[in-house]
Amino acid sequence: MPTDYSNLEEQLGKLGSEEDVQTLGHLEHVGKRQADLTPEEEASKEAFLKRSRQEAFIPAIEKGWIPIDRSLLGVRDQFYPEEWEFRVKPATVEAIKNWSAINEENLAITNSVFNEIVKSCVSIMGPNGKIGWGKMNSWDRFWFINTVREYTFEKGENILSYTEECPECGGDVTYELTSDKLVYEFPDPEVVEKHWNREDRTWYINPKEYDVNAPMVKLYVPTLEKDEAILQWAYAQAQAGKQINEPFLRFLPWLLEKAPKNGELFDNMVKDAKQQFNSWDAEMFSFMDEVLRNITVNPSEKLRQVCPNCGEEVIASVRFPNGVKSIFSVPNKHRKFGSK
Repeated sequence: MPTDYSNLEEQLGKLGSEEDVQTLGHLEHVGKRQADLTPEEEASKEAFLKRSRQEAFIPAIEKGWIPIDRSLLGVRDQFYPEEWEFRVKPATVEAIKNWSAINEENLAITNSVFNEIVKSCVSIMGPNGKIGWGKMNSWDRFWFINTVREYTFEKGENILSYTEECPECGGDVTYELTSDKLVYEFPDPEVVEKHWNREDRTWYINPKEYDVNAPMVKLYVPTLEKDEAILQWAYAQAQAGKQINEPFLRFLPWLLEKAPKNGELFDNMVKDAKQQFNSWDAEMFSFMDEVLRNITVNPSEKLRQVCPNCGEEVIASVRFPNGVKSIFSVPNKHRKFGSK
């Protein structure tokens, strides 16, 4: 019986594609998994990983780490502890080569290489030393990748732009993909102030305050390490022929405090989360569904721009006219070979 990963992937989000124009859409099953990589794709990935591992031993000052002004994160800054410091460095030539070699229709390899860009080009420091890249909030991955890209091509060697009609005046508006133009949807400020604890990165929700007879609930922000662990766990469940509960999968990143590398320990944490989820009656589930909608930071897959004709701020969907590979592609100066 073939395994269908579409429901699983829809819960976790993806870089999707639509004919010749690609967007940051919801996951659609693309038919290949990590185990199905071609020898060329596997070699490309291993080359990227090898470079990342080698760079891990180079002193930070030699790698050109650039401190990030946390105010650039805007409202999203409050979802990290105050003492954390973020740094980025330009992607290496080797990393760019390996990025350009990926099969962007393969969800597993694209997702993996995106994480490798973050792992090798983003550094998080806390008061007691380096913090793992996987602690980054899920919704910030694309912002940091764009920031890395901007430092990699700081002279404007790679400008991703496209033109659309202004909905206000009908004139042409050119949208450029930069980190500061990405649009997000945020929780209401009063919800954050009342329920969010910045230091332990936890939402404390007391259902009784909202006339729901249930005990206090702790919710934890989704992170890259949890996303990766949940994806691998869900694949294993599907391979074993076990049914995956979609609503539970949606809540799982919020119910797990962390993602230990020990597989057995992680499985036990998932079981505990499932037990908690199953304890909710219909009223509690309805309440928690409302909670999740109201505490999520949602990357809306949109860009904002000011129309040069009428001066109004307008918004359009993120697009990659030349494919996802164009994020780190270097324009060629040589004469074109052939028509493809």
